[in-house]
Amino acid sequence: MELVYVLSNLVTWYWRDILKIIIETLVIYLVVKFRYRSSKDIIVFPRNVIDRLVEEFDPDDLVKDVPSDVMLPGVYKEGATDLANFDVFGLSTENKKEVIDVIRKYGVGTCGPRGFYGTLDLHLDLEETITKELGAEASIVYPNSFTAINSIITCFCKQQDIVFYHEDSNEAILRGIELSRSKTIEFGSISDLEIKLEYFGNPNVRNFVVVEGLFRNTGRIIEIRRILELRNKYKFRIILDESYSIPLLDKRGVCGMEGIGIKEIDIVIGSLSGGLCSSGAFATGTHSTADYQKLSGSSYCFSASIPGAMVKAAILNIRREFDHEELRAKVSVFHANFKSKTYEIVSSVLSPIIIAAKRREVRRSMPKEILLKEILGIRNELLGDNVIVGFNHNPYPSLRICLKASMPEDQVARLGVLLNKW
Repeated sequence: MELVYVLSNLVTWYWRDILKIIIETLVIYLVVKFRYRSSKDIIVFPRNVIDRLVEEFDPDDLVKDVPSDVMLPGVYKEGATDLANFDVFGLSTENKKEVIDVIRKYGVGTCGPRGFYGTLDLHLDLEETITKELGAEASIVYPNSFTAINSIITCFCKQQDIVFYHEDSNEAILRGIELSRSKTIEFGSISDLEIKLEYFGNPNVRNFVVVEGLFRNTGRIIEIRRILELRNKYKFRIILDESYSIPLLDKRGVCGMEGIGIKEIDIVIGSLSGGLCSSGAFATGTHSTADYQKLSGSSYCFSASIPGAMVKAAILNIRREFDHEELRAKVSVFHANFKSKTYEIVSSVLSPIIIAAKRREVRRSMPKEILLKEILGIRNELLGDNVIVGFNHNPYPSLRICLKASMPEDQVARLGVLLNKW
């Protein structure tokens, strides 16, 4: 009787511990049993059978049903004028001595993210330089410009939030919005944005407006002052992508061109690999937003940091002064000489990124595949004239021409005339 009494008390008082011991014992048994399987279950093929199976293996194509005329031909040609890249101020050939010195001191890579032994003193100098040159409160540097944009968007925009984005947004922004799983509202103009803020804005959740300073795909410039006016009325947060407007429009992007302090914008994103001809990207904001990204920005946390040599190039290029008035004069020369009957310039008269597309009334009625085929044909013909231009898929196929500050005005004029035959 005493034994039964003791056992019943043990079960009553320690039943959780007893159950835990039973479960742990069962788990250990299953792990040991199925981890080491008998070799008798393994089928060993003879060598001639293995060779025959490998020879007969016919894998499926990774991409199917792609028309051959849509495949992109190689466009690099020695001695040609490259107007496809965003090196408007010719920075890619500068700072060679300084870059070589950094490679000799630090090597060619960091082999780790910023939080895992990937931070050099140069990275801290770069963040300090960006903060000082742009007039921001704080900044943070990312290793890749494309992933930085979608990483920043997903860092701040959550599933319960509402994101208003422009229909001409670049692919990195669209990818970030998709990954955020936020409720999304597309707008086509500032007046359209105001209407949709009135109907879809919700003061009970966070509302974000994501725009580019200089749109990569259309070359248009955002009306940032009107965005700020709407923010004062509807109380939303602004994420401004200045990846191409810095330094193509101004050293401080569209904010600098409009005389607006960069601290007026909640989050500003900039690219170090576009017009600044280095690698990576950065974001500016308050100290709290910068610190938050160090913990929640996936690209910052998990991607190897920028190599020291590229960081040094970025520091030197950000400190430069640029002659934007001379560049805009050349853009005006191009616009004055472009008189095509079937194509139009959709980009701003202030943008060195010239976007030429089929006239609106024509491209609306043409399939996108036909438009793209025609654009690639023009691109190949221009290559025959020793001119390399880029092209965009979205929002519609178009030619992309990045005028260079070093181009003589007569060469710019000839380029505009050259395009008039289409």
